[in-house]
Amino acid sequence: MKATDGHTTPKLPVAAATSAAASSSDPDQDPLIVAMGGEPSAEEAEFIALCDELVEIYHEKARIFTTMPAPTFDEEDEREMVLSPLREKRRQIEDQLRELDVTPQTKDGINAAALAALATNVERKRDGAIDSDDLEEYLA
Repeated sequence: MKATDGHTTPKLPVAAATSAAASSSDPDQDPLIVAMGGEPSAEEAEFIALCDELVEIYHEKARIFTTMPAPTFDEEDEREMVLSPLREKRRQIEDQLRELDVTPQTKDGINAAALAALATNVERKRDGAIDSDDLEEYLA
């Protein structure tokens, strides 16, 4: 992954294959599809597991907000005590992802990166719906 402007973006295996893909009509020969095939390397498997953990943290936070609405200051403090370890775990995972510096090469790796992006960077309403007018964010 590459850090830019404080954000980390995965490097996808599409740049070198884009022009060749335009001239290929056989999906089995399409370099974009071929580039995503196969089993993930050990590093990419670790990347996928970390992305999965980020998605789990998102779901756990959503559950906490649903079960602990916190209309009072005391209830909000209580909820923050429950959320704090999840925030710390997320920071640890972010650090691990930066250290790995993995470029997803498989469909599973690319899917894991996309799901983690949705779980971590997209604003959502209380009901879980994406709260964005930005098409790129919505499609992420």
